[in-house]
Amino acid sequence: LTLRVNKKKMRLRLPAVEKKYKAPKVAIVMDDFGYNMNNIDALFAIRQPVTLSILPNLPYSEEVARDAKRRGYEVMLHLPLEPHSEAVREEEGTIKAGMTEARITAILEGDLSSVPGADGVSNHMGSKSTEEREVMMLVMSHESF
Repeated sequence: LTLRVNKKKMRLRLPAVEKKYKAPKVAIVMDDFGYNMNNIDALFAIRQPVTLSILPNLPYSEEVARDAKRRGYEVMLHLPLEPHSEAVREEEGTIKAGMTEARITAILEGDLSSVPGADGVSNHMGSKSTEEREVMMLVMSHESF
């Protein structure tokens, strides 16, 4: 997927959608990997197409990502974004509304380096950040995607 962004107008231009399937398809994305290696072998043992969404900079983020890629699974960065609720414990390095472009880019690049081979990004708790157009434009227009 190639996204084109006109940074002056902050408009996202998506490519035309290509219909590849005649019947509906389901994608299964399992998230919050990286804290430990629990259940990884059981997940791989089911031998079904599952995408693993891995939180960055955790003790096992890189190991889970490399193992999944080696086995042919799709991997996504489970990007910590700021939630509305202040009662929720945020991950270290959470991208927050109002951060500078340089700070968001630095966090995103560090997160991506800790989840090698990421094919995309999913949102981790970020209801507040996902409402911020500037934050989302920076994330969605990153050169890795």
